[in-house]
Amino acid sequence: MGGGVNPPVVALVEPEDFDVNDPVGAERMFTAECDQQATLTVYLDDDPDPVYQSDPGVQEVSYTFESAPLGQHMVRVVAANENGTGENYWNWNVYQYADCHVLSGPYLDFFIRHYRCGSSGCAGGSGFWSNAVCLENAVMRYARAGKSTPYTNVLAGCYWMEKIGCSEHCYVELVFNLDIYIVAVMNSSLVPSFGHAVCAQYLGGEMDMFSNWRFFQYDNLNITPGDWQMPYGSEWQETRVEIKEVIDIPNCGQYDGRPVATFLIDHEGNVR
Repeated sequence: MGGGVNPPVVALVEPEDFDVNDPVGAERMFTAECDQQATLTVYLDDDPDPVYQSDPGVQEVSYTFESAPLGQHMVRVVAANENGTGENYWNWNVYQYADCHVLSGPYLDFFIRHYRCGSSGCAGGSGFWSNAVCLENAVMRYARAGKSTPYTNVLAGCYWMEKIGCSEHCYVELVFNLDIYIVAVMNSSLVPSFGHAVCAQYLGGEMDMFSNWRFFQYDNLNITPGDWQMPYGSEWQETRVEIKEVIDIPNCGQYDGRPVATFLIDHEGNVR
């Protein structure tokens, strides 16, 4: 039954990563494989009684939990044959289902906390979730609302989740093809120094007219000077608002841009 003198080695197949996050009540299947024929046993946490045990002489096992209690759990798979035993495990974090926004229209009017990469064609994310900050949020908003179809080959492999317990979304599950740009808002003289990324929608007319732009990010769809996302300048340095046309998106959290308009905001809120 064994595959050699070495003990069996267990590999995680699905999910591939050992950190797994699900809301309370969610069904989850775990699949593991072994490098040699063995009996494969699945355990939950420290319970000595297995939740499932295979027949002898198999090399893969799958088990589906209908749900798990709130909290952190360990799903462990042990392989045993005449060569010895081997095991591997997942950390399964089960969270209270979050208060999630329902998507509607072109604008994401809430803060998105997590992003990751995955399969192409919006077929699902994989790997660890990374923390999304302002730049990633701006790219997500551009991908959905803007003219992002030239970058679909990258964006269709990018995924975001508002917060743990909410649904996963592909960056380009819907594209609205509006005239959206990404904006850098900067002022190094403020305390603390300020650097932020937002989006802007071009409303028509002269691009060097501040009133012909509408700025948005997070839950604010109309950022104006004096908002924390676009602060006044200081007496020593004006706040710089640089609007950039997206010319490339190399990955899920970055972009390359070409400046099309730049505005300066002084310490009294005047824009020039």
